[in-house]
Amino acid sequence: MSARAVVGDLPSGLEGKAVTAWAGAAFGRVKPDEFPELTDRLIEVADAAGYAPGDAGRLVNMALKKAQKTAGAGSSAVACHGRLVTTSFAELRPERVEWLWQGMIPRGALTLIDGDPGLGKSTVTADIAARVSAGSPMPGETTRGAPGAVLMACGEDSLTSVVLPRIQAAGGDASRIHSLDGREDPMSPGGPAAPWVLSPDGIEILSGAIRSMGARLVIIDPFVAFIPGSVKSHNDQEIRGLLTPLNRAAQDNGASIVLVRHLNKSSDMPGIYRGGGSIGITAAARSVLVMTKDPAREGRRIIASQKANLGPTPSSRAFSVMPHADGACGYIAWEQGT
Repeated sequence: MSARAVVGDLPSGLEGKAVTAWAGAAFGRVKPDEFPELTDRLIEVADAAGYAPGDAGRLVNMALKKAQKTAGAGSSAVACHGRLVTTSFAELRPERVEWLWQGMIPRGALTLIDGDPGLGKSTVTADIAARVSAGSPMPGETTRGAPGAVLMACGEDSLTSVVLPRIQAAGGDASRIHSLDGREDPMSPGGPAAPWVLSPDGIEILSGAIRSMGARLVIIDPFVAFIPGSVKSHNDQEIRGLLTPLNRAAQDNGASIVLVRHLNKSSDMPGIYRGGGSIGITAAARSVLVMTKDPAREGRRIIASQKANLGPTPSSRAFSVMPHADGACGYIAWEQGT
């Protein structure tokens, strides 16, 4: 019996479980090997009656599973998966890429800063955070911006003896920079904060915080310190499953999310493969910056673009980590030019 002969129009006034019962009755009139064709027909009819494809698929799928169980179809049964959703490119409008730091750190995307330990990666990110908080120009730029909020997840340095002095030395507005200390337990509001990690719900909480604060910049330093224990950093599939929602959080909020990562000891490998963890980390970032020593001058550092998906490769920038007058911390002295 054809699916069209079994199913006419959806009776008016049916909702929720009544639709599932209607679909179940239809499955009861055909053989199990006809379930796939009938499933498509049922969704088509429910869709025509005004149900969204996802709702129609869910309601029909409930009836299908019950029918499979009754018929003993077991593992050979075909489930209902809904329909493919597409968008015509003719319906889209081109958008310009916006930058927090021209060519280096895009807005609404992930940026990765790689480098060996001790080169000043965290001092540089503190300098960038300070500039965002005060609306100061980025290195090599002259235009000031509106002061913005910054979120920092610091997994290695002391907030009071290291991070705050660096921010102050760089001229930052500390009232606009916030440390991501943990997450509140919804079952005990006001109680001790639980550790925050880059789990699906942790990223959802982060996205909400970015939105409510209007944060322009998020720094996660080092990135690996906030990977959940259940995620293997060298497993490409698992790490991409983590970074996809993090990238979406950046896109949805127009924020720049900067991940700081140490390089491994394999100095004979190309730089782009020396980052700790899966190559999927590098693949997910739209901009990858690498920090190195200048072999020709003691104490001089270079930050260069290793990957630039959103524009031409920018010029490298040179800097030194200088001792502050009070001796409490170092600060970044950027060189003019490239």
